[in-house]
Parts: sequence; structure tokens; C-alpha cells
Amino acid sequence: MGYLNGHDDISQAIFEALEDRGYTYFDWNVDSSDATKMTLDKESIVKSVLDGSSNVNTANILMHDTDAKYTTLEAMPEILDGLKAQGYVFMPLNHDSAAIRFVD
Repeated sequence: MGYLNGHDDISQAIFEALEDRGYTYFDWNVDSSDATKMTLDKESIVKSVLDGSSNVNTANILMHDTDAKYTTLEAMPEILDGLKAQGYVFMPLNHDSAAIRFVD
């Protein structure tokens, strides 16, 4: 939505409208870094996720799904194993989930 790029006022209005309509929005707090290059190597993605997730209690991980991001998919088995080793469990997001947000 661009709210990290100087459009906080517009984004805040959108977020409030979503909540008024009963939606819960979630931001991310762990970056896979898969958008830093057209195609980032698998090892860098794994490292970024596992390093980032070690600093938070609840991890909402930003990843991208396009043809050019095939290494993100390739990294998933190692990421899942690494997160499990850190003690993470995987749950669906719902209205009762803690909402991670950049702005409130």
C-alpha cells in the first residue's frame, strides 16, 4: 500500500475503513529479503528469515510469490525446519491473532 513510502495518512484511512467493515489487517515483522534482488539466492533468504525470526515472539514473514522468486519456494523446507527448531508453531491468522502493525 505504500505506507512505508510517505503515505501514512492515506494508509491509516484505509486501515480504519477495513476495521470499520470487520476486517483485521496484518503487517509483517520478518523480511525474507527476497525482494532485494530480482532473484536472491536461497541461502540468503533462509538466513534472513531465521535471523529475523529469532528476534520476535510472533513472526509474520514477508515473502513474494512470482516466477522470478523461485528461490523463495526452494528456501521453504529449510525455513520451516529452522523455525520449528526455534520453537515456532504454525497457525492460521484470524480475528483473535495478535495483529502486527507498523502503524496504529
